[in-house]
Amino acid sequence: MEIKPNEQNTGTFMKMRRWIRIFSCIALAIALLWVGFTFMAASDEPSASNLQLEIHQPAIALAASEPLPLQQVAQDLSITKSHTGNFQIGTQGTYFLTVTNVGTGQVNGVVTITDILPAGLTPVQASGAGWTACGITGQAVACSHENLSGLPAGSSLPTVSLIVNVSQAAAPSVTNVATLTNANDTNSANNSASDPTTIVSADLAVTKTVSPAVVAELSPINYTVTIRNNGPSDTTGVVLTDTLPAGLTFLGATPSQGTFSSGVWSVGNLANGASASLQISAQPNASTLGQTITNTTSGVRSDLFDHQSANNQASVNFRVQSTRLIGLVTAAGSSLPIVSANVVFTDSLNRVYNTLTGANGWYTFTETTTSPIAAGNFSVRASASGYQAATVFSTLTAGVDNRQDLILGTTDLAVAKSPNDTTVLPGQIITYTMAITNVGVLPASQVVITDVLPTTLTYITDTFGIAHTQPVAGTIVWKPSTALATNGSFRFRMRVQVANALPSATASIVNSLTARTSTAEANLSNNTAQNTITSTGTPNIGITKSVFPTQVRTAQNATYTIVVNNTGTALVTGATVTDQFSSYVDIISVTTTKGTATANSSSRTVTVNIGLLNPNEVVTITVIVRVNNTATTNLTVSNTASIASLFGGATSTRTSNSVSFQLLATATLPGTGEAEPSLSLESKPQPGLPALISAVLLGVLGLLALGYGIFVKRQGSQGTGWFFKMGALFMMAAMEKRSYFRPFANK
Repeated sequence: MEIKPNEQNTGTFMKMRRWIRIFSCIALAIALLWVGFTFMAASDEPSASNLQLEIHQPAIALAASEPLPLQQVAQDLSITKSHTGNFQIGTQGTYFLTVTNVGTGQVNGVVTITDILPAGLTPVQASGAGWTACGITGQAVACSHENLSGLPAGSSLPTVSLIVNVSQAAAPSVTNVATLTNANDTNSANNSASDPTTIVSADLAVTKTVSPAVVAELSPINYTVTIRNNGPSDTTGVVLTDTLPAGLTFLGATPSQGTFSSGVWSVGNLANGASASLQISAQPNASTLGQTITNTTSGVRSDLFDHQSANNQASVNFRVQSTRLIGLVTAAGSSLPIVSANVVFTDSLNRVYNTLTGANGWYTFTETTTSPIAAGNFSVRASASGYQAATVFSTLTAGVDNRQDLILGTTDLAVAKSPNDTTVLPGQIITYTMAITNVGVLPASQVVITDVLPTTLTYITDTFGIAHTQPVAGTIVWKPSTALATNGSFRFRMRVQVANALPSATASIVNSLTARTSTAEANLSNNTAQNTITSTGTPNIGITKSVFPTQVRTAQNATYTIVVNNTGTALVTGATVTDQFSSYVDIISVTTTKGTATANSSSRTVTVNIGLLNPNEVVTITVIVRVNNTATTNLTVSNTASIASLFGGATSTRTSNSVSFQLLATATLPGTGEAEPSLSLESKPQPGLPALISAVLLGVLGLLALGYGIFVKRQGSQGTGWFFKMGALFMMAAMEKRSYFRPFANK
């Protein structure tokens, strides 16, 4: 069948239109994807974590790609330290330091030994094969080995020899510690070694005893002297010197070893831990009656250094028998010893001796050749400040210790005072209860009781029953005519009044009561009672006022705020706030944070009864008023408030600051002169260049679709409506993208 040209064109056209439709759909999909990408690019901002990830991911990858260093395993160096024999003072000693690989693998790297010598050892030289850098700084020695070939397992580096000088300060022993370091050593537990070293020396300790402790003239006494070598070394050439003091006659000596002659004991050798003893016999000479004779060894020495010289001497004493008078002086009642009491002793021949008691209250009178004491009747008297003297008569026995204790009596006034209240208000009346009790053993005579009142208290009356005197203002004095017996008391009450106005700094009121007596009294610590009463202090009432707004027109409201506070240290009662307002306003409402509020509409007066206002308390009062139509012209309305309160029996009043507002009789408030605020759109992120490209692309596609639709329509073909719809759709999308781009273009 023959095909007509018209039909051929129609077939070709249909194929072309099909392909155009396919291309248009693809273009539309691309355009929609581009639009979506554009919106995401305009609204999404990269986060800090994303940026950080982008920055560090390459570095992480690079680090992961690098080979990890191999960790050495089982590389363990240890150090040992030793020496030979004991070190001699004044000579040199040598330490040997050895580093060994006790691990299972070879150890590479530099090995360093450090040794800080203890006191008494001074480094002289350190050396060893391969140890090329040995240095000495003060007491510190440091040596390094390059270990270039590495140290195999089980092998040791050459030994380091450390030579030291030995001084007396090292005795009796020292401990030297050396340490090693190596970068590849995996076990530091065995990197130090200590070496205890004995220093040749001896500690000679001397002890001495005497028997008997009391002996008569020309009677024998025996001394025992003992030397012990506490080591650490055996010693030779031990010599001790013991010279008898004056008043003794040497009778003989017997050493356990060695020889004794003219006060010198040549002991000889003495092993570590061994002892030797010496017995010396002597007798006190005539005319040593009552003397205490002390014997002291003058020292011990040997061929070795003695590192503990504090025990090289020993001392003992004995007393030559005589007549003595001894005793203890105590206080009656407490039995406590009286220190520094004066004791007077009179013997049967009326010889008088004086002494003072010691810290333990004891006294001693000892017969000597220059101070003889006759046996028979005697008297001893003790006295001390605050005590009544005591005298005892008795009989003294010759040649023995005669004991006579003395007890001294004393009176002891204990004063107590207490108020009926611990916290008071100004103007309040206080009742004190007072008691003076004699807790001593002697009656208290001529007692004087004094109460010193502070300026904040005024005396009213008391119940003592005797007349009082007032030598100076505020000082009340009572003088009872009878003595106060032991365990007796004076008890009475006194009434005083607190001042109505206390200084603001007054936090307490202190009152003192004191009692004295003419009788000896040792303990004066309880003769005064000081009583403190907490004062309520002084209030400080404040009142301030404010108003809002400052311009009010007719029929509008204004709000007054009144703030009342107490910044003082005392509370007030009956606090009342009063505020009378202008006739140009009417009271609408009144509120208060404490108390009750009332308003009188006729007098335009507000009254707030707060009542009790504590220290640091704040009360806020709010009053709302409305401007009435009384005013015909603009004017200023002013107002103040006041507060009255009661404190210490007196009423005080405070007035607030004056506040005002401008009353505008017109219905319109004057302009402020300021421009009206302008409205602005919120700044949003703009699509920018991607939006412009999208709009152009969509516009071109829309024009192509519309143009092709017109071409097809002129050809007389059907299906042009689809192209017109697609063209319109592309153009609308382009216009929409252009609306997003316009704010960006107009900037």
